[in-house]
Amino acid sequence: MLPEALIVIDDNGTIQYANAQAATLVGASKHELPGNMLWQGAPQLVTAALYQAVVKARDTRQPLQIEYRSPVTQTWLHVHLSPTSQGIAIFFSEETEPMRLQDSFRQSELRHRDLLESISGAVVINCGIRISWRAFLAL
Repeated sequence: MLPEALIVIDDNGTIQYANAQAATLVGASKHELPGNMLWQGAPQLVTAALYQAVVKARDTRQPLQIEYRSPVTQTWLHVHLSPTSQGIAIFFSEETEPMRLQDSFRQSELRHRDLLESISGAVVINCGIRISWRAFLAL
């Protein structure tokens, strides 16, 4: 997993700056990226979600975050967009799976664990037959 990659674009979508991590992410040298349109210079990053986020950040001048899977590399990217006076700073981090899925799995696991711990004396009803939880565990 790469450390955070940074690409700075102007309001027209032209790359003004890219750090070494961003160049590695897109498979180019950091000197090749400036002057190119983001959509042409970094095709590994191009998705409708990123495009919409860039437009929204540019129009609202408010920071925002998105996660999406790169259509080229199939890796999950966590992206933070931060408008500047001259354009938008876009920070990319590769993720093994989306943060929202990690959080969802963690919350689901906690809910189920709490449920199982709270039903130690509960009764299970199945097809009209009542069996105590302790009897069920003994089966």
